[in-house]
Amino acid sequence: MKTCWLVVTSLLLLFCASTIGAADATSQTFTVPAGEEKIKIIGLNEGDVVYGRIVILGGSDNEIKFYVTDPNGNVVARFERASATDFGFTASRTGTYSLHFDNTLSDSDKTVTINYDVQHYILGMPQEYFYVFVVLFIGLVGVMVFVAMARAQ
Repeated sequence: MKTCWLVVTSLLLLFCASTIGAADATSQTFTVPAGEEKIKIIGLNEGDVVYGRIVILGGSDNEIKFYVTDPNGNVVARFERASATDFGFTASRTGTYSLHFDNTLSDSDKTVTINYDVQHYILGMPQEYFYVFVVLFIGLVGVMVFVAMARAQ
């Protein structure tokens, strides 16, 4: 019986540990033609934190207008002359956020490289920490059940 509980507890801990995920990281390179705007979208939950970097190449100035809007269309981050720019914001509500790459005032195409990470939060703590807490809690409960069963025999 002890071996059965030990195996079940170990499998449960292994399952919980396998569900721990890192932040979502994305890297993209694309071209924004002269006189145009491209929009990339991200689905976020309230409290998610996004941070990243964009690098612009092309034309004489290597710059582009970059801004982020929330699901209601409100601007949450704005850079009028982004070239090699770090950005970050926290999602104030759940929904689709838009990353705008505005090259409408330029007469040359721009190559944009964007790298960003999304850190998800559960009950106010980073997702990874939350899962570690859950795994530790389940492990502690498993050990307590194992000890209680050993004393009962």
